[in-house]
Amino acid sequence: MTEFELSAAEFRDLYQRVQHTSRWGPADRRGALNYISPAQVVAAASDVARGRTVSLAAPVESQASPDNPDPAIHQMTRRGTSPVPCPGSISPWTSWP
Repeated sequence: MTEFELSAAEFRDLYQRVQHTSRWGPADRRGALNYISPAQVVAAASDVARGRTVSLAAPVESQASPDNPDPAIHQMTRRGTSPVPCPGSISPWTSWP
């Protein structure tokens, strides 16, 4: 194991220690939003006015690891019982075990 890897037990212990830790105090409800400055808010608003979009999607983790013991499963399914394929007859879906 390298110095950056954690075993499953080490990860659970670390998670328990930091899950409710806030550098801004126990009453803080903004969390990481405290890092956003007023100038950044203005800059983001200008992107909205220009119609700029930014994806906030996170990659779906499909490989098991100590911090992701139950990864997502991606499957293709066929709807209906028609033996002749038609547009829209195959749909992707993602599930978690």
